[in-house]
Amino acid sequence: MKAFLLHIILFCCFGSITFGQNTTGKSLEEWDSIAFAAFEQNDTDAMTIALKFKEASLKEPASMYRVNAFTILGILNKDKGYYSSSINNYLKALNAAKAIKDDGRVSACYNNIGRIYYLQQNYPRSKEYYFKSLEIEEKLNNDLQKSIRYYNLGEAFLAQDSFDIALSYFNNSLRIEQKKKSDEGIMYALNGISEVYIEIGRLTDAMISLESLEKYNLSAFPKIEVPYFKNRARLSLKKAKYLEALAHLNKASELSEKYELRIYSEDIYKYQIEVYRGLKQWENVADTYAKYIALLEALNNRKVKNQLEDLTYQNEINQRDLELKLISEQRDLAQQQTIKERQIASYENKIVWFLILSLFVLVLLILVGIRKITKQA
Repeated sequence: MKAFLLHIILFCCFGSITFGQNTTGKSLEEWDSIAFAAFEQNDTDAMTIALKFKEASLKEPASMYRVNAFTILGILNKDKGYYSSSINNYLKALNAAKAIKDDGRVSACYNNIGRIYYLQQNYPRSKEYYFKSLEIEEKLNNDLQKSIRYYNLGEAFLAQDSFDIALSYFNNSLRIEQKKKSDEGIMYALNGISEVYIEIGRLTDAMISLESLEKYNLSAFPKIEVPYFKNRARLSLKKAKYLEALAHLNKASELSEKYELRIYSEDIYKYQIEVYRGLKQWENVADTYAKYIALLEALNNRKVKNQLEDLTYQNEINQRDLELKLISEQRDLAQQQTIKERQIASYENKIVWFLILSLFVLVLLILVGIRKITKQA
């Protein structure tokens, strides 16, 4: 009896923990909306909300909500520089997308994984996943998604100095974006094309592409405006127009600081050093070079710090998952034990009733036998 009560207590305890997580009154659709809103608004609790969304999605069969939960976690980790955790979440999103046979989401997962490899400068692996995504989008005949894949492949080939192939992909992207009349997509493609032309020395074509960009509202798209000014500076450098190049670099630097797009700082410093060398301003060369070295050290320290934090984060998540799994297993064990004890109690009751019935029959037989003996006497 004490054992039975103990199992009941354990069941109630573990049940209350689990049910406390499940009975929030939120459906997966509501979690989806809350998690996306937190992500889009840069909510400080976005990661916590996404983790709760993930846990809720794992309690149900695989669905688009599970894909979305892991995708949000992948993006949030990517933005923190936790690339290992990001890929891990994207892979889980991919598995869920495959389970529900959602080709569109499978393609998106491949593209996201490719992006992480690109950020890690693992361009062969990046292209591998971009190509997988593109293959699906071609089957789906989704032009805008194909354009994004073309642009991403253009970036990856450009990073490996495969200029002709990169130019081909950027042009493929441009054609689709022009057909769809998407200003943002057109601007991205033109920027990529101009960068290729600068690299291969086709300066007139580069200028035409950059001038085409100026027809659009660049200030509305900082992520395009900064590299635009960087490319204008590079073009001016190629023409030995150093003061013009410096003006463009200063503008790029100003915008990168304003919009916290410091990923361009390394290139800006490199080109500023070239400008000052061209102007023979050796003191500025030394000062800028010192800033460049300090930036590289800071980036390297940040990379190491992110890797360590990522490992710690993964350990915490794994520990949390193990604890949840243990709670679930203990709850299930308590439930199974309760069922077994109820079965045993049922069997015991049956045995007791069987013995009582048997005793009753035996007594009855004895009484009948005694009655017969009495009659014979």
